[in-house]
Amino acid sequence: MNRISVVIPLYNQQGSIGKTLSDLLLQSFDGFEIIVVDDASTDGSADSAEQTLLGARIRWNLLRLPANRGASEARNTGLDTATGEAVFFLDGDDRIAPETLACLWNSMKNTAAPVAFCGFRVCGESLEGGKNYAFPLSPASSSIPSRQLLREFLRGKRYLNASNVLYNRSFLQANSIRFPRGCRFAEDREFIAKALFNAETAAVVPDTHVSYIQHENQSTCRMARDPSKYAHEVGVYLRLRKYLEERKADAELLYLVDSLELPSAAIRMATSAARSGRIDLFWKTVRSSRLRELAGLGRGAWPVKPEVGFKAMLFCHAPGLLLRLYTRKAESVR
Repeated sequence: MNRISVVIPLYNQQGSIGKTLSDLLLQSFDGFEIIVVDDASTDGSADSAEQTLLGARIRWNLLRLPANRGASEARNTGLDTATGEAVFFLDGDDRIAPETLACLWNSMKNTAAPVAFCGFRVCGESLEGGKNYAFPLSPASSSIPSRQLLREFLRGKRYLNASNVLYNRSFLQANSIRFPRGCRFAEDREFIAKALFNAETAAVVPDTHVSYIQHENQSTCRMARDPSKYAHEVGVYLRLRKYLEERKADAELLYLVDSLELPSAAIRMATSAARSGRIDLFWKTVRSSRLRELAGLGRGAWPVKPEVGFKAMLFCHAPGLLLRLYTRKAESVR
């Protein structure tokens, strides 16, 4: 059995997939497989991936989906195909250092944790500069209680993302943790939150080994041109809220979803519409009774994140002011 299965969802990333795969082929770690799941790319991404992998000494598999279904379905397909003891999801435009898999594997084994994550940085395609995100672990520690980490995650401290976490595959299977079908934005947050809720501990590699690349083709950049996709984020937190409630989660976790994540997602539906000049969509959003109800939950965020409470107040009681505020922000960066 391979020790790690690396699953890569691929969609129209012809210019970057070769670099991502080359990073994997340079790993100092032995005993892993690569599973590329092409999500019906139209730019030759799958052929580029195949050309890079031809002749590789490690096991690899290229799966081609007949129709575009989104990263969630692509990752789930790869997860179903994986044979490794652990699984590592890597986006087709991100980069990893040669020691990444070895460090994550050793950390997971040394702590017996079902989840291990490393630091990452957000940067451009040149890999220069950028901002580092690493969990501030004390020198004497190598793991953290996963519920503690989940609370930090729900407070907006995103130390984990789609490409910097190693999961024990049996743990995922035992807890039926999969990416949400049909979800095309923030799907990794739901997956990560469920994993942290079910794990007792998470292993921490404080060093920055993953480079999260920001460029024009990335989904988070496309949000400005299609703000309605933030509806997927609302769905993420509605499902997560139900999931936690059904499993008798403690009151603090439910409070963080109710007062921070759910209202923030609803508010972003409106503010992203304002930023992109979709005034019709802005008013449709703030006039929705359901979204007003969700945004209104943000009034409970004042003790933790006053800015969420302030935006919730504007969303519900002064949407015109919220519109002017974010229209001006959009104009200031043009």
